[in-house]
Amino acid sequence: MSGQSLTIQQQQQLKLSPLQIQVMKLLTQSTLEFNERVEQEIEENPALEVNDDHEFDNEKKSDKDDFDDDNGNGGDDDNGLDYDDGNNDDFTLGDYVSADDIPSYQYNDMTEQERRPEMSFQADESVLEDLRKQLNLLPHVSEEIKNIALYVIGCLNPRGYLERDTETIVDDFIFIASKMVTEAQVEEAISIVQSLEPAGVGARNIRECLILQLKRIDNPSDAVLLAIRILEECYAAIEDKRFDKIQKALGVTEEEVQNAVAELKKLNPQPCHTSDILMDNSVVIVPDFNVHDEDGELVLTLNQANTPTLQLNNHYATVLEEYANNRKNQSRAQKEAALFIKQKVDAAKWFISAVQQRTETMTKVMTAIIKRQKAFFETGDDEELKPMIMKTIADDTGFDISTVSRVCNNKYVQTDFGVFPLKHFFTESVETDQGEVHSMAKLKNLFLKCIEEEDKRKPLSDQQIVEYMKEKGFSLARRTIAKYRDQLGIPKAQFRKEI
Repeated sequence: MSGQSLTIQQQQQLKLSPLQIQVMKLLTQSTLEFNERVEQEIEENPALEVNDDHEFDNEKKSDKDDFDDDNGNGGDDDNGLDYDDGNNDDFTLGDYVSADDIPSYQYNDMTEQERRPEMSFQADESVLEDLRKQLNLLPHVSEEIKNIALYVIGCLNPRGYLERDTETIVDDFIFIASKMVTEAQVEEAISIVQSLEPAGVGARNIRECLILQLKRIDNPSDAVLLAIRILEECYAAIEDKRFDKIQKALGVTEEEVQNAVAELKKLNPQPCHTSDILMDNSVVIVPDFNVHDEDGELVLTLNQANTPTLQLNNHYATVLEEYANNRKNQSRAQKEAALFIKQKVDAAKWFISAVQQRTETMTKVMTAIIKRQKAFFETGDDEELKPMIMKTIADDTGFDISTVSRVCNNKYVQTDFGVFPLKHFFTESVETDQGEVHSMAKLKNLFLKCIEEEDKRKPLSDQQIVEYMKEKGFSLARRTIAKYRDQLGIPKAQFRKEI
């Protein structure tokens, strides 16, 4: 008879209150999505109303913070997310009995005179949104895989490439979503993204991008099938235009190889960069933040011009008070009505608090970004961007990385130099031969400048680019140059040659 034993395990579980969940959801929304959510809440909850008589507090109209702190150390003990969820079991009215105590939150951060003309533009977000819509229409895809695929879509670069490897996506998704996923699930999600339009989207490199496009062709010709074989089996040879090696390796004629190459030239190595989706279904991006230089001082405002002021409905608070004062004489129906009203009032209070927490969190994160990238906001020069990752802002603000990620995802800022996604300001560091630290954005801009200035009749080889970067102080291996070229969707020298 086997022995039995009693094992006691202690586990920690993160349990979010209804208010915290509400805040997390609101943080992920853009200005347009947030405004729609506010309107929806007003329509669905009679205990929530618009306060048309609320006077604007001039002291809240903008945040003229001190952005001179180069350390960007804006962190403190209060991370802004330790909320009281208002979920009290006792049926009390302390927060509702007085009109003065009814919370009201003015969310219009700019006066009419201060509002600048809203600047909108066509952005890659239109492509991403179209991909999300396509994904949601796919049948027989589990919610779990669909959520991973949505995250993958958010990782695509402006040209439609997926620069992150599977292992990194697994780690990031587990951290952000607090759900375990496997590499096999991520690969399945990537395959689903790669099945969407435009063909080639979600590829890890140019080779995969071209193969995806060729495999999408209905009733492929012999030339198309050969082009696929060339990419899969002789990629190095086609890069070097060694057609003789291809002929020998695959046992085909010179004419057949030329026909296959002709098919390759029809393909688009940057599926999202010149996509018809971008041209035909572009969306208007409304900046979530405004940062402008006023008399030498950077001023930050939230773009909430169309968001109404919210408050609790006084009538509901009064009715709830009457029910509480006559609790003994209530029928069952009256008690049920009182419970319904209390639920609506609590929901309204939570939502108003969530809106306020959203503003405070977004403002704090954006303030930290401005402090770190002050030189860029003053000049608009990408080379002024300093190395910065989301953990940097998390440390500065006291928030965790997932909160910073929610604030920065799909958010835009209007500056004196144009509109930028917040992700534009996050870049890794790279060190020069002299020990100077620069952002990866500066290095890639230098790389692009090198390509733009080359003689198109004699494009620079990867080795020549290595030498160019060496002259600028960056010692990079040839394979590193090839990787950057691949990430930026730039073909090899042979394919950049113009006659």
